[in-house]
Amino acid sequence: MREITKPLSVLTNAANAIAAGDNSVKVEITSGDELEILGASFNKMVGDLATSYEDVAKKNAELA
Repeated sequence: MREITKPLSVLTNAANAIAAGDNSVKVEITSGDELEILGASFNKMVGDLATSYEDVAKKNAELA
């Protein structure tokens, strides 16, 4: 059971950090299964989100 709960806890904590405004959070899950893939996808999503925020900020600056 611990093999599942620890990675899920890591993902939950990271999601809560993002919800609180920390867009730099990354997870490290090395379970060798689907949870590791989910963690990698989560990190990609966070990176893509940060890029989107940067793009919006640049466009807003151009409009000012």
